[in-house]
Amino acid sequence: MTEFFEDFYEKNPDELKGLDLMDIETGDELIDKWEREIEQGFVPNILEDLTPEEGGRLRKWSKRVYELKQERGMIGIDDPQSVLGTENTYREDF
Repeated sequence: MTEFFEDFYEKNPDELKGLDLMDIETGDELIDKWEREIEQGFVPNILEDLTPEEGGRLRKWSKRVYELKQERGMIGIDDPQSVLGTENTYREDF
């Protein structure tokens, strides 16, 4: 069920706007900021708290994992573009 909603809201981010979701604070300023952005229908930048070097390493690692999963038939072939439409983000289809 969780995967369904993740896919649904990824394809329909406007549907997240105005939902009466519980206001939960984690105590982590960055996580709480991302939660507020998601509630408003935005896709949070999960790399914002990383240095450019850390972000580059994470993108490189993510790309390699994506390629390995494709090679092993674990995910379908998909254009490596996300909702953000950048070449450094990847989507997995199961």
